[in-house]
Amino acid sequence: MSYTTEDFDQSLQRVTLEPRDIEAVVAAWGTGSGMGEDAGHFKWSEDGASDWSGGFLMRRRDGRYVYLTGWCDYTGWGCQDGATLHEFDARPTYADLKALDEYDHAPPESEWDIEPADLNRWLSTSVAEHPEPSTR
Repeated sequence: MSYTTEDFDQSLQRVTLEPRDIEAVVAAWGTGSGMGEDAGHFKWSEDGASDWSGGFLMRRRDGRYVYLTGWCDYTGWGCQDGATLHEFDARPTYADLKALDEYDHAPPESEWDIEPADLNRWLSTSVAEHPEPSTR
């Protein structure tokens, strides 16, 4: 499957990390099954489908890294969903991130979306529009 900008935004809203603290999204992936249509790949897509889970590796402005994982059931965001944030002092390896995937949903390293342009564009726009901490 894939992920949408909404999947990134909704996952981010469920943890204590502000968009203004993120320098860049380094890599991302998303997957799902069930109702809806599958984009046929793990990278960004305009439309999401079904239940969803995914991960976003990000570089913070202070040089550290965070790995955000999120999920929602087939009804979408706002019903049954969640997110977890993992922090690293240095860039983690794919094996480090895979070890955190308790449900084994993450794709092979070659299938990750590297430096996802749509997420980084959303991030820069979000920070420009809301430079102060949000009231999430």
